[in-house]
Amino acid sequence: MRFLSLIGLLSLALVTLVMLGAVARAFFIGRRRRAAATFGAWLGVLAIYFTFLAGISLASREQVLAQGSEKRFCALDCDLAYAVDDVQRIDHAVAGHHELIVRLRVRSDARAVRMRPSDFRAWLTTSDGARIEPVTVPRPALLGDLAPGEIRTMELQFDIPERAHGLRLAVVEGGWPTRVAIGDENSFLHRKTMFGLQERMEPRANSR
Repeated sequence: MRFLSLIGLLSLALVTLVMLGAVARAFFIGRRRRAAATFGAWLGVLAIYFTFLAGISLASREQVLAQGSEKRFCALDCDLAYAVDDVQRIDHAVAGHHELIVRLRVRSDARAVRMRPSDFRAWLTTSDGARIEPVTVPRPALLGDLAPGEIRTMELQFDIPERAHGLRLAVVEGGWPTRVAIGDENSFLHRKTMFGLQERMEPRANSR
């Protein structure tokens, strides 16, 4: 889906280049009415594109995957897959809080090339819609490049208020172009595919 979304965005960029080039040419040769009409047509194309972008995003639905299920990020094929391997609750020194360690598995599904997570972001959401960012910013670059079929893991650390319930983990990839790509999970207002979390029932004391 991401590949098709980015093809649509590239098509918009090409149309923009052609139409604005035509506007500039018409303006400089003195055909200002034609320039104005072409510019208006370009604004119409933008309006249609962003209407579709908002409509498809608003029509999307949040999905929750069971712990252990994979979430794939696809280009020409599905290249990287993420799954939650383990969730551990650790007693916190601060009253009313606990620490949550999420062990995330990253698997390369590429056929021939080495892959690395791109613009990786992760956060937790609660049943009341609150968002909890990681205590430290995850650095997938530390994983290095994954060979085809290779599996590695990273740990995400969160400081959780005791009142927080219904925790779900969001994991997304993609830079700024995906924010305006129709149908992409990263696009504006689009709902996310989340991981449901199951904490271990036997927390251990924090050693720090």
